[in-house]
Amino acid sequence: MKKFSIFILLFIVLMSLTACQLSQSETYSITFDSNGGSIVTSIEAGELPSSIPVKDGYKFSGWFLDQAFNYPAPFYSILIKDITVYAKWIEENQALTETDIQEIIANYPFESLDLEDIDPIYLIELYEDYIFDMISNARKSVVMIDIYDGYDYMGGGSGVIIDKIGSTYYVLTNHHVVDGSEGFDFEMTLFGTSTDYIISDQNISLLWKDVTQDLALMTFTSTRTFVPIEFADINDIRVGESVYAIGSPLDLPNTTTSGIISKVNRPMWDNDGMNTIMIQHTAGINPGNSGGALIDIYGRLVGINTMAYVDEYVGEGINNLFFSVQIDRIIDTIESYE
Repeated sequence: MKKFSIFILLFIVLMSLTACQLSQSETYSITFDSNGGSIVTSIEAGELPSSIPVKDGYKFSGWFLDQAFNYPAPFYSILIKDITVYAKWIEENQALTETDIQEIIANYPFESLDLEDIDPIYLIELYEDYIFDMISNARKSVVMIDIYDGYDYMGGGSGVIIDKIGSTYYVLTNHHVVDGSEGFDFEMTLFGTSTDYIISDQNISLLWKDVTQDLALMTFTSTRTFVPIEFADINDIRVGESVYAIGSPLDLPNTTTSGIISKVNRPMWDNDGMNTIMIQHTAGINPGNSGGALIDIYGRLVGINTMAYVDEYVGEGINNLFFSVQIDRIIDTIESYE
């Protein structure tokens, strides 16, 4: 299910609960040409359409003043003559563009939506389907990192594929995941839809590590195709929005937890040299999550999962205080090493 079609449906429902009734003294009429869709009864100026048109195999994407669909129909405007408006359709398997969504939000008479015809369970299922697909795709960009001394396991964590050049993939992780690993062997596990892939040490390199930002960049080479994760914009990140942590904690590979953002731009430091800015959130992370992805509802990377809060005086019992190096610091650090 395409995310735009889900979100516009949810938006229409929310808007229908709060939209104000239009009033107008003119008596000009608006006729609806549904372009092969269901019939919508003509209305007088100041009224709203009686229904939302439907058409088998297509999604409705707004009313327009012209048949070339250049000029959205402004139902909130005063009319000076009778007009005809035309329905625009896109095929069911296509996603609405951002322009389509903006036109519908700006011009569609949300009060015409009859909430009694919409099953709330259906909306919930649409949303859950979207979240399932989004997380399934994002997981493919998150790797498990294991470090060995011969056959002895020495530790590890998680990482995120952030770029690809040719057959070389770039994996971001935490400094503390790879610190002290010189002379040891790396192994990366990538999680496919049905099969996991192991990248061996001879195909893995450590490019740089930065203790201040607690970040490190690794590469691996493979002829297989993997998809780097998309970056979020720090300006889009807000307190209260949903986030998901993906990684491999405590010998539980490819684990996802959920929560909300509690604070943006939280200064954090430790006695090992880290001194950076983090996102504070409630998506659970544990040993092994370090270096994994914190993503938003669109599957975009908002941070690298780094630590849970531990207080030497309080000890155990502190909950939902987790921290991830935030995306602007990640971008600045990567660019500083290019």
